[in-house]
Amino acid sequence: MDIRLRLIQQDSVEDRRNYFALQKSVALFTDKALEYQKEYEDKLWQNQFNNQNRICYVIETIPELAYCGECAVKDISVDISEIEIEIMQECQHKGIGYKAIIKMLRELAENYDKQEFYVKVEPDNYASQFLLEKLGGLPTGLVKDFQISDERADSFIKTHRYLLDKRMQDLAEQFDVVTDLLLTHLLVYKLKYQNLKTINTNGVEMKNKRKHMECRRTLSKEKYKEVMREWLEDLEEIKSYGEAKDKIDAKLADMESKLLKKMELMGLIDLESGNLESR
Repeated sequence: MDIRLRLIQQDSVEDRRNYFALQKSVALFTDKALEYQKEYEDKLWQNQFNNQNRICYVIETIPELAYCGECAVKDISVDISEIEIEIMQECQHKGIGYKAIIKMLRELAENYDKQEFYVKVEPDNYASQFLLEKLGGLPTGLVKDFQISDERADSFIKTHRYLLDKRMQDLAEQFDVVTDLLLTHLLVYKLKYQNLKTINTNGVEMKNKRKHMECRRTLSKEKYKEVMREWLEDLEEIKSYGEAKDKIDAKLADMESKLLKKMELMGLIDLESGNLESR
């Protein structure tokens, strides 16, 4: 199956519809339909185009031009850009992601002279790790996951150590880190465009070859639940204040600060300017 990439179009009704279909397809809780109010959906769609340094491509099959997903570079202006990719569930495990990343990196190398790229991956997203291994991605380190606040990191690790199975232990060894850190951090891989041309995919040692499709994402779901618990606990604390307006105002300000910080780390907002960004 061959594919092509084209730039996403802000004024395209089809691109907009496909974008929200993609969000539902790749959602962690696939049994829960994601329904947005019209106003919120408009804002989400607009945010995709607020950052002029972000480049997003639609992935389509050839010759059918069937929609498969999207791939993007978050900020083309930095020295080493971070890339991301999302594939519709029904299009996964068909080599589409592999081809899309190679095409995108070739495009970025030729048009922007970019040779090195970062990719962040959840420790339990074995399918993406498999893809990056196939592409020749090099383990580079860890970065703190914005979803788990520093105040809750220790308790989250203590509660979820049961998730550190043999595969997680092997992963920690591969990245040369303490296994516990995988519960609160993301993996960082580096891709080099010049290396992609010489990869012999038949000779690549793919440790996850048989298991990479078994990707239940339990850790990722638990992280999402932890964020919801934190917000609910904050709201319950506010309710307990009763008529103490000063305490309520202070707590709301604290919640707003935490939320803005998480949004900044997600790349959704620039705190210095106060402007919403792309994603």
